Amino acid sequence: MEEYELGPITGDYPDRRSGDVAPDDIPAHEGFDRAWEDAKEKAASDPEWKKAQPIWVTAEYVARIDITNPGSIGHYSVIITPHGGGT
Repeated sequence: MEEYELGPITGDYPDRRSGDVAPDDIPAHEGFDRAWEDAKEKAASDPEWKKAQPIWVTAEYVARIDITNPGSIGHYSVIITPHGGGT
């Protein structure tokens, strides 16, 4: 099996560059689902990730919580980091 040097990929919702804040009315799982989809799209468009199929990853879920009354999640991220393993 060929070895590839793959770095982590971060999926975001909403896009960090936009400066937008996630709407208060979506459930947390939907925000993370959208961030996960963004990470998968970024991986699918990366030539190195495409060559290394299949890829075992660790997924880390991160949220920025905005403390207001009531508090809400303002940004969702999913970081996928490749590692060896699997069967």
